[in-house]
Amino acid sequence: MSKLEEIKIIIIEDDIYYTELLSKHIVNHLTREESGLRYDIKSYPNAEKCLENLEQDVDIVVMDYYLENDNGDIPFPGINLLNAIQDYCSNARTVVMSADQNADLPVRLFEHGIYEFIVKDKNATEKLSDTLRKMIGDRILDHYLTLGA
Repeated sequence: MSKLEEIKIIIIEDDIYYTELLSKHIVNHLTREESGLRYDIKSYPNAEKCLENLEQDVDIVVMDYYLENDNGDIPFPGINLLNAIQDYCSNARTVVMSADQNADLPVRLFEHGIYEFIVKDKNATEKLSDTLRKMIGDRILDHYLTLGA
């Protein structure tokens, strides 16, 4: 039976400081665990860069819902990016993060198949860690169930 050795995570966030915070948080809180897994973490500042470089074998996507381009515009609505990622990376699970606290947004996103919605507040990184641990556990389980089938 082949062991799952790597989890591919992409972060799509237009705030470079928040991207760095998320990346360091993931490295500091997940890679120190004794799972034996490696984490390949890539980040993209906007939807266009993500779609230009997206790989089909991504396991986890962490994305901001409102992504500005270099001009400060939001040319690619978050729901469209979510759909494009899901079409191309059929096995990827997605976490959407947003400062938008409108209750309709998460409902719409869950209808489109996201794994989790996290409000960007003071507890967001801890919520993300908990969510990623669960997602990684699910990914490991899926891997072994696929091998056994």
